[in-house]
Amino acid sequence: MDGERFDSLAKSLMAMRTRRLTLKAAAGGALAFALGREEAAAACKATGKKCDKPQQCCSKRCKKGKCKCTRLQVACKDHDQCCNASCFPNHCSAAKKCCRVNGKSCQKNCDCCGEGRCLGGKCCLPQGATCAFGGICCTGLFCDPSAGITCQPAP
Repeated sequence: MDGERFDSLAKSLMAMRTRRLTLKAAAGGALAFALGREEAAAACKATGKKCDKPQQCCSKRCKKGKCKCTRLQVACKDHDQCCNASCFPNHCSAAKKCCRVNGKSCQKNCDCCGEGRCLGGKCCLPQGATCAFGGICCTGLFCDPSAGITCQPAP
């Protein structure tokens, strides 16, 4: 093998090796980035866990050294953030926010999930709202299957 052919072969092998190593490094870097993001998301602390600053808590609320619940009407990702509430959209916002389900205590309409309204300090469903799956209609209304399972005035 002459010098020129050897140099050409050596260069092509180095180029292949460099490409392979570059691809491996890129793939490894992407994997490390993805795992780092998952760990960061999983690293937030649940309600009741010890904390030093709000950023450590999933709810972003740290009071007196413990993670606290997300307040009503504040954006949430899941029910665990809301404690004695749920994480759903309601008639005040299409975004998921901590809210109370029917029959639970409330102070204003936006405290209630879905179509719920706050009447007499409790969340309930107004006239015309779908009441399937155990929905509690507001006082004077009942869940009428003949009206498409909606809250209707009592006969």
